Amino acid sequence: MDLPAGVGLEALSPVVQSSPRARGVLTGILDERQAVARYVFRRADLAPLGLSEPAGYTALQRLEQAGRVAKVGSRHGIWLIVPPEYRDVGGPPAAWVLGDVMAAMDAPYYVGLRSAAEWLGATHHAVQTLQVVVGRQLRPFAIGRERLRFFEKRTAAATPTLLVPGQAAPLRMSTAGATALDLVRFMVASGGINAVAGVIAQIADRCTPDDLKLALDAADDTPSAQRLGWLLSLLERRRLAATVAAWLRPRSSRVVPLELGQRTGSDAAGRGAVDPAWRVAVHAEVNPML
Repeated sequence: MDLPAGVGLEALSPVVQSSPRARGVLTGILDERQAVARYVFRRADLAPLGLSEPAGYTALQRLEQAGRVAKVGSRHGIWLIVPPEYRDVGGPPAAWVLGDVMAAMDAPYYVGLRSAAEWLGATHHAVQTLQVVVGRQLRPFAIGRERLRFFEKRTAAATPTLLVPGQAAPLRMSTAGATALDLVRFMVASGGINAVAGVIAQIADRCTPDDLKLALDAADDTPSAQRLGWLLSLLERRRLAATVAAWLRPRSSRVVPLELGQRTGSDAAGRGAVDPAWRVAVHAEVNPML
């Protein structure tokens, strides 16, 4: 069944949607969407076809068994069109569809942490999952063989982002300043203090004072700013460290441990040596993994 270019799901008359032809009708629509690089659809999008719920679901199941479509997770009602060249891996590249998947979930997002750092030039120890920051809790799921891990951050929608260059579809990632701050905020998931220091050292040249200030304002996270300022001082990134110091100056702060989970007791041995400039307790020597 040939459809005019640009015709969407809603344009087909229910008259042509007889149950025996459900799979063929659905395949035609999927071909049309794929032709314009639209790989994401929801089960709700099938309603205008006039298919009954059982007929539509059965058609989807058969197409899934044939490798033509794939579910996104198990609870979201979102599906992917799988081009023939990606059927062996179960789905198109995540970078092609992540923006549309997140839009279908009504979840502001950006690629962040170590995944963003890779696009910013950090090459040490590439991560095996795509790390995505969102404004609410989401369980991990896979797109094809690529695993996605989500990090909840209340201010995700306000975080400064940019478009990843050279992608087949728009894909948002955190700026260098926002990435550095998130690496500190999610330090454990980012590999620990030494790994974080090493990654920040590799992306610092991509960060400007203005970029960093925008990230600090959006996050409004004083403890993470203290830790980041200390690391930037260690790495001798003086202009960036001065930007953090200026941002912290009007804000009240308490002594925080450099590494999350460490104690900040009243005795020096329990909390480590406190850097008075940043009010950060340092328990051990930091060796950036460069």
